[in-house]
Amino acid sequence: MAMLVGFAYVLKETPAHPSLPHAVYQGLHRQVWALTVSWIILACEEGYGGFIKEFLSCSFWVPVSNISFACYLIHPVFIILYNGLQETPTHYTDISFMYLFLGHLVLTVVVSCALTVLVEKPFVFLKRSNS
Repeated sequence: MAMLVGFAYVLKETPAHPSLPHAVYQGLHRQVWALTVSWIILACEEGYGGFIKEFLSCSFWVPVSNISFACYLIHPVFIILYNGLQETPTHYTDISFMYLFLGHLVLTVVVSCALTVLVEKPFVFLKRSNS
């Protein structure tokens, strides 16, 4: 995983002519990332995760996991609304992109927390009480 991130910085410049390293990286980096994540999951499940399994099993991940599906559902809505309401072209800089990202992140987390508490959890409790 670290090599994939490192190669992204090494190969960040677009070459003027066809480049084999760039083509291989662009063609395979998503699949290799998915395979490494899969390997970590499998290693943790089989008892070979070590400190990674301990870190991923910490209790502070529970609240994050409770709102993650709501975040997944809500964040495209905010991005589409923001882009749809733009009246002028946006000139991206590092600061403006960071500000935009943090704004979308905070808005997504706040609305997702509200949706989780007001919609998802009551249905979970109803399901448990009927069982």
